[in-house]
Amino acid sequence: MDSTQAPTLVGTAVADLPTPSLLIDLDVLEANCARMLKGIDSLGDVAFRAHVKTHKCAPIVRKQLSGRYRSVVASTVAEVEGLVPLVREGVVVDILYSMPPGPSKLRRLAALADELAAAGGVLRLMLDHASQADSLAAVGDTNWSVFLKVNIGDNRAGLPVDTDAFAELGRRVAATANIQLYGVYAHAGSSYAAKTEADAIGYLEREIRGGIDAVDGLRVAGVHSPLLISVGATPTAQVSVRSSDRVRALLDAARAVAAVEVHAGNYGLLDLQQVATGLVSTADVAGSVLAEVVSTYDEREEVLVDAGVLGLSREAGPIPGLGTVVGQPVTGPRWAVVRVSQEHGILGYVDENGQRVAGGRHAWKVGDKVRIWPQHACITCALHPRLFAVRGGAVADVYVPWRGW
Repeated sequence: MDSTQAPTLVGTAVADLPTPSLLIDLDVLEANCARMLKGIDSLGDVAFRAHVKTHKCAPIVRKQLSGRYRSVVASTVAEVEGLVPLVREGVVVDILYSMPPGPSKLRRLAALADELAAAGGVLRLMLDHASQADSLAAVGDTNWSVFLKVNIGDNRAGLPVDTDAFAELGRRVAATANIQLYGVYAHAGSSYAAKTEADAIGYLEREIRGGIDAVDGLRVAGVHSPLLISVGATPTAQVSVRSSDRVRALLDAARAVAAVEVHAGNYGLLDLQQVATGLVSTADVAGSVLAEVVSTYDEREEVLVDAGVLGLSREAGPIPGLGTVVGQPVTGPRWAVVRVSQEHGILGYVDENGQRVAGGRHAWKVGDKVRIWPQHACITCALHPRLFAVRGGAVADVYVPWRGW
């Protein structure tokens, strides 16, 4: 909790919170986490790695792992630093820092790797360039464990496995005394574009095929370290844990060449981008932004709220609008966020294509509170200094995220 204001807000009715506020429905969050873990358990010898970048706070990490798994992935060094107390408690043992490490961060990462090792944990890094291996070799008093990032066509990071650069990176890592090759990592960020379960399975197949090809390519290059294939994004993780002959065949193919883990993070809070995949519904969305109506413009059928770019973000998605008022449908006419500036959000009445339509009657008056489902929970959460965990219409706890990089 925040050492000053936060304790006074526990027990506060949601409608009395300051605005804009990021709300997390604990009942929905816990159900989402339990469903994912139950699905992972059903896969047998498949491990799980929870991403913490959506919420960046310890209490939700505990819910993601539930004492059954102890591996996580973080996007910033600040997140890794925030996880250290959980390593000391034994809640977390294995942390992957998912950004290929720039040289300026190595001193900080080396100190963390040594601190975690002393506490019984391990810090793993993500590599996708041979020069990164050289940089780690230069920090000779630290032992490094690494994943190689596989580019499966998203072109965000990683190397295609059929390139000389990928083979050379594998050889360079294998030849460096203070680096252990732990696994290969594929992430279909583009799976957010899935519209059906079949689409998401297709993205999962790309991840798994990328991991298998990476292991095979490394062995051809003479690298024979025991390896792990890590695959996942929230849509592909969602389908990986459903009983499907095709999914089980894909996982069996991966397990034939290496150990397998699934990674995911957004699944706990979820958002409109995930709803658009068809794999979850708005009933599964745990995160929303509480805003106040500060003006209404009946002549143009618009409503002004105090959540703009810095409260909601400016993320677009397959469901038109920059957010949808909670309780509204996501198909057909609805009230959605149609424009934002820094602190202003404009609600308008739109059809399923995002086009303004007439007939948007509302009963809101100045001072009313509205909740808005965001397009992308990861971005929206990062804008808020406190996350209000709510249950039964009141604040049950206040989570303070790890800020910075």
